[in-house]
Amino acid sequence: MWFVDDHFPGFVACEFVDAENRVHTLADKVPAVITDDLDAISIYPQTGGIRCTVLQRWQEAIAGELVRVSIDYPDAMETTEGMWEFVVNSAPATRIPRGHREENPAGIWRWVDDE
Repeated sequence: MWFVDDHFPGFVACEFVDAENRVHTLADKVPAVITDDLDAISIYPQTGGIRCTVLQRWQEAIAGELVRVSIDYPDAMETTEGMWEFVVNSAPATRIPRGHREENPAGIWRWVDDE
């Protein structure tokens, strides 16, 4: 993650890699991806997390458990390419209860629990 704009509350750009090793870039407000108070003079790069909704999960022999996630809900995010749905490895995903906001540990996908 790196800082891109100092308009309140500050905006950062983040990169992540999907299950097919494609790099995606997301730009959003600092509080949407990390709980730290970052600004233009903070040390970068930083790591953060993105809340998402798990749409599907399955197991593959080589890749292991994969999940199709949407970043359109609950936070209405999309990448700089206009994408909001991705297949990612499930290892860095952590479940959180619906409506609950937690700190975003480094490199963690956070998904909303629909159960």
